[in-house]
Amino acid sequence: MHQNFSQMVERIIGESNLEISGGKLEKAIINEANYNQKAVKSYLARFQPIWERWVSIKGSYLISPFLEFAGSYIITEFLTELFSFDSKLKVEVKKGSSNVDADINLYYIFDKEELEILRHLKEKYRIDHIADENEIAKTLLSSCTKSLTKFLSNIMNIRYRLFTSKVETNLKTDNTFEINIHFDGRIG
Repeated sequence: MHQNFSQMVERIIGESNLEISGGKLEKAIINEANYNQKAVKSYLARFQPIWERWVSIKGSYLISPFLEFAGSYIITEFLTELFSFDSKLKVEVKKGSSNVDADINLYYIFDKEELEILRHLKEKYRIDHIADENEIAKTLLSSCTKSLTKFLSNIMNIRYRLFTSKVETNLKTDNTFEINIHFDGRIG
């Protein structure tokens, strides 16, 4: 598992050096999400029918109840299949303030080996504009999750976006790094 994680992160860093200017990081993450086209096709083929069935029963205007129903699974599979985050990832999705808004809470603990991989790649690629491996962890998890917007939009046939609303972190005594990211999901 860590080998896949290491290879994923190295491809993203190698292409972008984690630079957001000029959309470098976003492009590298989209490229990574599309790295295994077989997995992308399988992912879309699995979730588009769920949405289509939902629409046939409930209608297309009930986006947040759909995400409350299937969003945890959709997001978890996205981050563990198209990216190589570990299955210890936890996702909770609740209906937002309207039928198209969703509140998404993502929780992940980077273990010691994952942090060591990030530390090593920071040194290898001389990434000086990011403080440490914990900041890289935050950047990667948040950016990879936000890239889901393209896939959600594809699944639901409507432009849907995720916005980071809050990030909480905790360096634990066992040298793991806990991240809790809150996203707001909206059409538009």
